Amino acid sequence: MAQSLIWICIGYAAYHFAWAVWFRLVLPLNKSPNHPDFSPFTSVIMSLRGKDPFVGQTIKNLLAQDYPAYELQIIVDSETDPVWETLKEFENHPLIKISILEDRLKTCSLKCSAIVQAIANVAQETEVIALADADIAPSKLWLRRLVSPLKDPKIGVVTGNQWFSPTKNKMGSVIRSLWNAGAIVVTFLAKHTWAGSCAMRLQNVKDSGLIDQWRKTIVDDGPIDGAMRKLKVKTVFSADLITVNKEDCDFAFSIRYNSRMLTWSRIYEWGFVATFLHMAFTVGMVLTALGFTVYEAARGNTATALSLLGSLLVIQLTLTAAYFLTESALRIVHDEIRDQLSPFSLSKLLTFFCMIPAALFVYCIAAVKATFAKKVKWRDATYVIKNRFDVRVVEDKPFSANSLPVDQTSSI
Repeated sequence: MAQSLIWICIGYAAYHFAWAVWFRLVLPLNKSPNHPDFSPFTSVIMSLRGKDPFVGQTIKNLLAQDYPAYELQIIVDSETDPVWETLKEFENHPLIKISILEDRLKTCSLKCSAIVQAIANVAQETEVIALADADIAPSKLWLRRLVSPLKDPKIGVVTGNQWFSPTKNKMGSVIRSLWNAGAIVVTFLAKHTWAGSCAMRLQNVKDSGLIDQWRKTIVDDGPIDGAMRKLKVKTVFSADLITVNKEDCDFAFSIRYNSRMLTWSRIYEWGFVATFLHMAFTVGMVLTALGFTVYEAARGNTATALSLLGSLLVIQLTLTAAYFLTESALRIVHDEIRDQLSPFSLSKLLTFFCMIPAALFVYCIAAVKATFAKKVKWRDATYVIKNRFDVRVVEDKPFSANSLPVDQTSSI
């Protein structure tokens, strides 16, 4: 049995490293095509609740796009939201429209309410809708790359994803980054839409019934793929639309964040069952290997016990290598991504290596919490979720400056 466990651990490590190699080879080949003659008027929509650490820079970047015809619609959650302090310098910019969320639907998240309100007020000439989160770091070519693939009528959604590259190697930040490294490979493989950076034709949004679905859902990207499949249009994942998130977080936040992401996955994605089984297998394998290590050591089989520990060390080393190999794929997509990534160092390598067991613990806790989650608290608003299209807002109070973290670089 011990020998079988050793080979299972080695096989597990090889399997995950193989996926990292595949990602490294394939991701850079998936870039947006260049269609300089295709620039339909686009409405970029961003909903704000709370003051994200780098929201000011995000807005500056969005207003400096190398794209000839667009507007930026910002929907602010309330008149007292702390983000107004940042928005003051943009109020008179000709490309920006700032409004307050007025129609606060009780059947969906506040973010979805904001998107529905924004779409109802887009410019008359709008052909494309782009969704942007406050924590992205868009380059000046972001919008052109986002819209360009839509020249092909068979493509209905263009999306990217985010990579967490915190400036401080805090425990929670490293754990979230490790988790995200695995998630981005799955997202790329399955072509799941990430609404933090995505674009769709306005007519497709209307024809697919997506607006009505947003009125009944908890998360904006959850229903997009299903709605667009009805129109028989494809989703494309563009590597050069990956944005770098440099925010930090503590250990407790990493659990809440991962639990929330996996809750969205359970509700809207078929792959959550596979995710949970992967977690269960991983935890079961590690605990069984540790148990047999103690058992063999107690029987005096020191060599076998050390071999078991060695196989677990192989997993830890391989997962660390897989993380940095995955990150290296982003570094060669284009210089704008590479320049935002925190530099590689021996200290960073050792920190990420040591955090692998903690990341596994958070993975386990988050997956179990997501499996049974019926109530979610998200930026001081509380929701009850019965199913994907049965959501109720049970607590909706304005986001307070007191809810902002003391550390100005930490996620909210």
